[in-house]
Amino acid sequence: MSVLTRPKKMFRFFSGVIASIFLLVVFVLPAQALEYDRYDYFEDDMYVDLYGWSIDHFDSEIEVREDASFLVTETIDVTFNAEKHGIYRDIPVVYRDHLGNRQTIDLNVQGVLLDGEEVQVDIYKSGGDRTIKIGNPSLTITGEHEYTIVYEVERALLYSDTATTLYWNVTGTDWEVPINESSTAIIFPDGLMPTQWSCYTGAYGSTSQDCGSAQDDNIIAFATDGFMTVSVDVPAGVIWRPTSLDRVLWFLMDNWAGVIPLMALCAMFFWWTRAGRDPKRNDTIIAQYDPPDGLWAVYVGSFLSHQPSQRLLSSMVIQLASKGYLDMDVKGNTKKKHPGNITIIKKKEGDDLDEAHKLLFDLLFKKKTEVKLNKVKNRILPSDVTKIKRAITRKLVDDGYFVRGSFIRQVVGILISFPFLFFSPMAFAFIGLFVGIACVICGALMLVLGLLMPKVTPHGAEVRYFWV
Repeated sequence: MSVLTRPKKMFRFFSGVIASIFLLVVFVLPAQALEYDRYDYFEDDMYVDLYGWSIDHFDSEIEVREDASFLVTETIDVTFNAEKHGIYRDIPVVYRDHLGNRQTIDLNVQGVLLDGEEVQVDIYKSGGDRTIKIGNPSLTITGEHEYTIVYEVERALLYSDTATTLYWNVTGTDWEVPINESSTAIIFPDGLMPTQWSCYTGAYGSTSQDCGSAQDDNIIAFATDGFMTVSVDVPAGVIWRPTSLDRVLWFLMDNWAGVIPLMALCAMFFWWTRAGRDPKRNDTIIAQYDPPDGLWAVYVGSFLSHQPSQRLLSSMVIQLASKGYLDMDVKGNTKKKHPGNITIIKKKEGDDLDEAHKLLFDLLFKKKTEVKLNKVKNRILPSDVTKIKRAITRKLVDDGYFVRGSFIRQVVGILISFPFLFFSPMAFAFIGLFVGIACVICGALMLVLGLLMPKVTPHGAEVRYFWV
């Protein structure tokens, strides 16, 4: 059996080797040879064949004005080797600083021409770009054409103590085809000569500076093959510089999402001052050491903290024992008071108890006369605790200590704060530091104001003022 199958295995082995050599010779080696002729002979033709057009030359003239705006005139020479409707020009207008906060520039398109004639244009926002769609959807063109785009830019200059800097992505990097040649001339006001400049080429993020430059008085020019970004410094003081107030207003406009929690916090604070802040008293403080109005412990604690807490419920059991409604007995090892050794014994009926204590009393015993302390948790469910808390707040309102509706406003205030706290991690990750911090701080402060929303009545203020 093995003797018969061995020739088949050998045949398959040598067939695989021959096929691999064939694929290597036909496909891999020619591809490697093409890599050496990468740009001059292969990629240009590839993009032309793939997209049907090319950018032959991209020229830009940038006129910087003393009011810190500048006028850009772009001349784009293209060749369509297939029928096309026109081109798209994407200009970045939204940037991110090192903390992720938004920085935007104002861009106003003043004119677009095709071969010196007016052409149909559609301008819209696309992500962080301003997109200029040039061409008639009903018409197609071929051959060589010249596009001219004129637009004005504001809020784009950078400032330091010694210089004003124009840092500008001349060509953009979102073109679907390479740019064969690009150039730009930057014109500053008369008498204002550049002091330092640099030019960056290649794709987005590239640090390559494969470009030439020339300076003549107040004009600096750059030229390269492909995409281009320039940075030019001129002395500070000649070109208008925004004030600190201008910068703050621009920052808030750019990062308007961070203004929303600030406005919500202001609204919450105003609401709290009207509906939640307790009335003030200026009387002389006289210390009191007994519960006001004979209130039981759980009501005193809930009144002072503006809300009933779960830990105060244990005081209700002690209160019931002190009033003779139940007793506690320790059985077994008295030195180690484990909950399993403590038995709560019913001493009398609780028909005369208030609603909250009656609810707890009935839950403890449930028609029995005694219960182990370690079994109490199984008898009292979270929904039962909620009912007891509501009964506590109702009594405080009915007895005139809190303004009616205070606890509903408390719940609303707390719920308002949750979206900001929940959204803050996503704001840090996707929007920026300022918006994230605003959501965290404002959300936390709104949560505090929500918790403090229950407002005491004048009688409640008097009780709280004198009971210390």
